[in-house]
Amino acid sequence: METKTLMVLIQLAGLAQLVMVGIGACAPKLLDWDKHFAGLPVIIRQMYWTYGGYILATNLFYGILCLGFPEILIAQNGGAIALCVYLLLFWLGRIIIQFTYFDRKALGTSRRMQWCEVGMVAVLLFLNATYGAALWFNLEGLT
Repeated sequence: METKTLMVLIQLAGLAQLVMVGIGACAPKLLDWDKHFAGLPVIIRQMYWTYGGYILATNLFYGILCLGFPEILIAQNGGAIALCVYLLLFWLGRIIIQFTYFDRKALGTSRRMQWCEVGMVAVLLFLNATYGAALWFNLEGLT
C-alpha cells in the first residue's frame, strides 16, 4: 500500500476514535447510568467510572496520535510495530466482545439501534483493517 494512502487511513482511524470518545462521553446520560447504578455499592460505581475514564483517555490519546502524527505508526521500526500490534489487538478484542459477550438483545430491536450497531461494527472493522495494514507495512519494511 502506498505510504500516503496509509497515512490518510490512519488519520481517518484517529478521527473515528475521537468520534467514539464523544459518543462514549454521552453514554452515561444516554444509558441512564445514574438510575441503573444506584443500587450498586459505591466501590463498584467508582471502579466502573474509573475503567470508563481509562478507556476514553486511551481512545483520546490514540485518536490524537493517529490524526496528528500518522507517520509514527508507519516508521518501520520496533516502536511502530509495537503501537500497531497494540492497536490491532485492542480493536480486535473489542469486535470479538461485540459478538461474543455483549447482550445485544438488551439494546432492543428498533431500526435506530440496528443501524447504530451496523455503524459501530463498520468502524471496528475499519480500525482493525487500518492498523493491520499499518502493521503489515511496518513488517515489510524490516525485511
